[in-house]
Amino acid sequence: MLTVVLVWGDDNSATATPQESIQGPQVRLGDLTYVITNVRVLDPNRPSDAPYVTNLEPVPKGRDGTSRVYFGVFLKVYNHNATQAEPSASGFLLEPSLEPGLVAQNAWSESPYRLDQGATVPAGGVLPIPGSAAAAGPIEGGLLLYVVSPAMTKAQPFRLVVNNGTEMGAIVLPKMARLPGSGSH
Repeated sequence: MLTVVLVWGDDNSATATPQESIQGPQVRLGDLTYVITNVRVLDPNRPSDAPYVTNLEPVPKGRDGTSRVYFGVFLKVYNHNATQAEPSASGFLLEPSLEPGLVAQNAWSESPYRLDQGATVPAGGVLPIPGSAAAAGPIEGGLLLYVVSPAMTKAQPFRLVVNNGTEMGAIVLPKMARLPGSGSH
């Protein structure tokens, strides 16, 4: 026997996506839930990563001579409001929790798999929009691309700070391998 429960809030809007069906590290801001689906280092010279770093060269060394890498954060944005579309956040920062001053803004990407920041999430829907390249890609979710230094990896765990213009929230990311280097800033 299957029981279906519909929940209505005070504003008479049905909950479109049950919170318990959303898996992974997440933060909810208003009617939108931002969920991390994957994180990984991306190498422009690796064929499987090439679509994610379209038209980008290998990351040049830092001023201190240490190697830096592209770091991909993949996420989905769920709209719990079944009756109204909502704009997604346009600001995403990568912050090493042990040294917040090393914060990084996401880099521009021409990848068809990038997250459409600030896009409208349909009522009861999700970003990336089903059927789009980002939704159908080999890695589930839309891409946010960052350049990460050895000093940043030593100051993990990273937090993805989400800013929708009126609220801010953060998601703690799984740790990545530390990069070799001096760790100087």
